[in-house]
Amino acid sequence: MGILLGFLGGVALSFGGVIFHAMDNPNAWQILFYRTFSFEIVIISFMLLRYRSKVVSATLSIGKAGLIGGVFLGMGFCFYVFALLNTTVASALFLLSGGPLMTALLAWLLIKERINKMTAFAILLTMGGVTIMVSEGLGNGNIFGDLCALAAALTFGLMVISYRSNPGVDMVPATGWGGLVAMAISAFMMPEFEIDYYNLGLALLLGVVTVGVGFILITLASIVVPSAELSLIVLSEAVFGPLWVLLVYGIVPANTTMFGGAVVFFALMLYAYAAKRSSGAT
Repeated sequence: MGILLGFLGGVALSFGGVIFHAMDNPNAWQILFYRTFSFEIVIISFMLLRYRSKVVSATLSIGKAGLIGGVFLGMGFCFYVFALLNTTVASALFLLSGGPLMTALLAWLLIKERINKMTAFAILLTMGGVTIMVSEGLGNGNIFGDLCALAAALTFGLMVISYRSNPGVDMVPATGWGGLVAMAISAFMMPEFEIDYYNLGLALLLGVVTVGVGFILITLASIVVPSAELSLIVLSEAVFGPLWVLLVYGIVPANTTMFGGAVVFFALMLYAYAAKRSSGAT
């Protein structure tokens, strides 16, 4: 179930590219602020439905690990938006695909969480698939956007590791705290609160459909799925993102994109099958 939740969380995030593509000359800080505003509404609503009278105790249970993880998530939100708005999708996806490898190394160093051979193979195969997907667009990015994509991969990995350092604890309140961090940063940095209704609607949609639903699912998955494996599963975002662009805008992906996406999908299914067999054996 944890693997399925993480996979579906990546699918939810994959709608982000389509929505960003539709925006009209957006200001990054404004988009981040209003996206996070609707994200917080989704998180709070979910918490009230899930915890009911135990909202306060559930929030306090996240501990220091949840507070630290939330700060990393808030930073990751900022880096991710600037990456998508300042570099090519190809460059962003390529750099983000390194997230599972970085997460695996950091999880081993920080919380002594090791990965098995199948997970390591799936990570390398996935990185290879993403490289094939974006090969035609590499080198056309912008250094600032590329650095933001790399920072997003790092901070999201550190978020997962922070959550996993307190295993078995529901970290949805920590994810809500991360949204508040991003909201505070963007409120301080954006030039003004006034935004046109078109971009406002799209930013609010981003907060509900992509990061709202996506990060609730990813956070719930983190309760049972190890750090590196969760970062791997969430790369379902890279598989489905080009599909939505095709369906919505009629932009046909390059052959390399389709082949690379098939490799990534195969790697994820291979990992899921191996994990299911392993859990069945135990």
